[in-house]
Order: sequence, then structure tokens, then C-alpha cells
Amino acid sequence: MSRLVERGTRSGTERFMGKAQRTKGQVAEREIAGMLSAELGQVVERRLGQERDGGCDLIVETTAGELAIQVKRVERASVPAWLDQAVEDAGPDQLPVVAWRQSRRGWCVVMQFEDWCTLLREAMPVDSEPESVTRRFPEDFIS
Repeated sequence: MSRLVERGTRSGTERFMGKAQRTKGQVAEREIAGMLSAELGQVVERRLGQERDGGCDLIVETTAGELAIQVKRVERASVPAWLDQAVEDAGPDQLPVVAWRQSRRGWCVVMQFEDWCTLLREAMPVDSEPESVTRRFPEDFIS
């Protein structure tokens, strides 16, 4: 079983992945890039060199802005840490997203609530009325 190895350096601690972990991650990145390309009708490619240079794994252009996607293919979820990494790696005008899956399960997507609302607003019909929410839910439910 491959694990992250930590090594002390002058600048702090570096984390190294074994070859099997890197390969698993690359396969996952290609898998989700292919799925997104098919679903969205645009070419989504892995960002080569991001392991070395930092940054997100994939970028998807949307009308709401760029999605900076971190891809995780692990059995144990560390969602808060992954989301922190996605936020740190995303550019100032990008929406950070984490896509992850476990073995024999489907892909899940995690993002900050505010960014999710940005996508929802962009997807809303032009004639929708924001105040209609208060008509459908009691006041104490919304607060």
C-alpha cells in the first residue's frame, strides 16, 4: 500500500506520493475530464505539471466563471482539507471545486455554498423572481 512520505527540508516538510498513488490520481483526472467533456460538449483536459507547479487539476469554462477542479480518488474522505486546497489553488476569479470518488461508487462534487449559489443563479431562468422564495417558505425557515 502506497502512502505519502514526509521529508524535512530547509523550507519545511514536503510530501511525496508513491508511483501507484500518482498513477491512480492521473487515471482519475483523465476519467473525470472525459466525463465532463462528454457532458458539457467542450474539451476538458488535465493541467500537466500541476503536481509539480501547484494549482488545480482541471479548469472548466462556464458562464458563471472558471471552475478550478481538484480531483481526488481516495477511500477516506478529507473534504475540509480538500476544499481548503481547492480554495488555495483557485485563482481570484475561479470557483474552487473538489471532485472525488471511492472505489465502486460514483463521483461526488463539493464546493463552497456561495460558489454553488453563483452557479445556481447563472442557471436560473431569465424570468424567475427572487422574491418567490419567500412565498414558498415561511419567514423563519429562510433566516
